[in-house]
Amino acid sequence: MLNSVSQFLVVLILLSLGVNKRRVSVEAATLVSIFLGVLAGCSWVAIKGSYLTSGGGIPPIELSPNQVEVVSRLFFKASLLLLLGSILSNLRPLGLAHKQSMLRIAGTKVETLFSRRVFFFLGSILLVFVFMNLGELLSRESYLFVSAGSVSGAIRYLIPLIGIISAWMTIRSTNKLLHFCNYLTCVLIEFSAASRSLGILLMVCFVFWASNTPSKFYVLARICMGVYLGGIGISQALFLRSQGNHGLFPHVEQLIQNGLSSGAIGNVIGTFLVIIPVTLFGLQVPTPKNYISTSLNPLPGRLTDWYEIASSLLLNPWTPTGSIAQLHNLGVVQESLVWLLLGFILGLLGKFSSANDRSLIVSLISVALVLSASLQFLQYSLRAGMRFVYADILFLFLVSYHYRKKALSQSKKC
Repeated sequence: MLNSVSQFLVVLILLSLGVNKRRVSVEAATLVSIFLGVLAGCSWVAIKGSYLTSGGGIPPIELSPNQVEVVSRLFFKASLLLLLGSILSNLRPLGLAHKQSMLRIAGTKVETLFSRRVFFFLGSILLVFVFMNLGELLSRESYLFVSAGSVSGAIRYLIPLIGIISAWMTIRSTNKLLHFCNYLTCVLIEFSAASRSLGILLMVCFVFWASNTPSKFYVLARICMGVYLGGIGISQALFLRSQGNHGLFPHVEQLIQNGLSSGAIGNVIGTFLVIIPVTLFGLQVPTPKNYISTSLNPLPGRLTDWYEIASSLLLNPWTPTGSIAQLHNLGVVQESLVWLLLGFILGLLGKFSSANDRSLIVSLISVALVLSASLQFLQYSLRAGMRFVYADILFLFLVSYHYRKKALSQSKKC
């Protein structure tokens, strides 16, 4: 039986070989990279001998090597099945024999006039939102501060999308500073709101940055950096939600008091270390039998029985048990089939997003959606992550339809 360190090295080698040989899609590699972060944390605890956890909304516990081995095996198994599923998407009988592609690097800078128009349009939306909610953004009692049915509520749901667009424009346009101001504003709003979207915005900036290098190694390295920062963002959001006071100023104060007081090593891998006790406690929480069918159902939660089972998948009001523990509690057969199927789907998404006639932004948006899904799988539930996977499927379907229609129109002209 492999120990934690060996499991980490095996997954790292297989992931590197799969990406290098273009048999594993960037989408699948993104999710495996997140799981690899937990395996790295398990390896560090195994080498150190013990670790006193903190955060995650659960009491601190002293992790032993035996406890770490339990969690490490679960993430090791899930990672192998994801890689296998992505490799199987290359089977010839499926008519998908061509190799996976890395992110397409080719692309030109966005024109200055168009770039400025985008900046002023998105900046105006952000400016209206900030002025309408300035007091509550700075300091309030509850982390929820806008009504879903109001104008502010409608704009609030657009903030992550505006942040993603602004991050891409920061990398690809000639007006970098202007768009970075919009991006930073979105990050501060999500930080004030203690929203999980904070992690998404931290991720996409590094993913888009990866598009500026011709090296496949640096592409994957920057994506991994984005994944790590995304994990930090979501962990901090969950931590800040459990505090008494909310807003930009109280949250900064909480981070100074709690986040910056930890040791340097704990800060580096603490985001993934907290998943270990959460998963351990999650193994003691029974998973409903209809969990998989409900999680894979693309319909809104109110049209399914999701809200009936969601409360049973929590350790406390702020801490979900995570999809690793939830699936493991259903049995090895169902657990294995789900991870294998998910790896296969991510493999197919990688093929469609990196097709030769696709633009750079298509590949980047696809990876950004999968990055978001990956963190949801890790820290929340299977259903939370599948929402982003379905969004990616819909997005790529519309892109494929557009290109097919465009090609048909050009052929008729000829």
